[in-house]
Amino acid sequence: MKKIILAGLTAGIAITIWQFAAWMVLPLHKDTIKPTPNEEAVTTVLSNSITEEGVYGLPNAPKQRNNPEEMKQWEEKFRRGPLATIFYRPTGDNPAMTSQFIIRFIIQIIAAMIAAWLLSRSTAASQSYISRVCFVGVLGIFASIVTHVSFWNWMYFPLKYTTAMMADLIIGWIIGGLVIAAFIKPVTEAK
Repeated sequence: MKKIILAGLTAGIAITIWQFAAWMVLPLHKDTIKPTPNEEAVTTVLSNSITEEGVYGLPNAPKQRNNPEEMKQWEEKFRRGPLATIFYRPTGDNPAMTSQFIIRFIIQIIAAMIAAWLLSRSTAASQSYISRVCFVGVLGIFASIVTHVSFWNWMYFPLKYTTAMMADLIIGWIIGGLVIAAFIKPVTEAK
């Protein structure tokens, strides 16, 4: 258990450093989140139209899906567009994002501990260092597919955003795998 905790803590640090570099230093996320044109006008419309935090979609889904007329109107709006998913918070926050960074770091440590535990329980744990790294890297691929590819498919997230987020996640977990594989070793290597 000690190795899993150490692997998770160390990999969590490594992944957090990678993500900082991916967002702040490297061009990986350049233009993945575009500036809103007419920001003041859009902000005014949102503030006047939406008061509750939540996820909103355009066009609005019919309240009664068994009503053929409402469904027909919705289908026409859907075909015509625009389509939008709005993640909305009516209040502001601290732009330093300190709490988000702390929470993200804790999430990375917990996720890395889970990855280390999964590796320790798999047959990959008794394989070479590269095999162990690949095992953790595949967890990053899995996570990318079930999250970012699903959002691209269902929520129309742009391909550029999706591929950047996938690359960030996969590279991060390969880096995490480099660390985790150094702690979770075959029994003969561990001595």
